[in-house]
Amino acid sequence: AMQDKYRAYIAGSQEPYKGRFFRIAHLGYMSGYDILTALSAVEMALSDFGFENPSGKAVAAAEIILKEHWK
Repeated sequence: AMQDKYRAYIAGSQEPYKGRFFRIAHLGYMSGYDILTALSAVEMALSDFGFENPSGKAVAAAEIILKEHWK
């Protein structure tokens, strides 16, 4: 659903975290803007699946970190 609707891709985690975490899939370099877009897609997809998720919280947290380290 996330791939079709939001064009963002996730992959499962590996041992010892298999089934507990997911990874944002990418091919090579991701810019700060790519990271914000991916996090936004994850938030929207979680909301679609009924998870109680304050919209924008992950994106806001990432923006703080990116602003501190932006090059």
